[in-house]
Amino acid sequence: MLLLTIWSFQWVTIFPVLIFDAITGWGALDGKLNGFQLLLLLAIVVLFWYIIVKLWEKVEFKGTFEWLTITILSIGRTDAGDRLKIQEILYNPEPIVIREND
Repeated sequence: MLLLTIWSFQWVTIFPVLIFDAITGWGALDGKLNGFQLLLLLAIVVLFWYIIVKLWEKVEFKGTFEWLTITILSIGRTDAGDRLKIQEILYNPEPIVIREND
């Protein structure tokens, strides 16, 4: 559910990369990182998105494309209820069950 919004805003990832490059001077924008430097930058980017999602969670993901879609589609409906269950989807996902044919 939240992936459409994150995918659409993936350009925001340039900000932690720019800050990383300015602080370290390792040439992250030029593609001159070794394995350790790349893993460090990757960890910083993942932490950046983790913080954004956690902060967005505090406002119940209002403003996401998914929230907007459900809000628009629920106009005039009395049975819309709680269609955007991001908390449940994030923390209680449905299990994937693979059945082998014998």
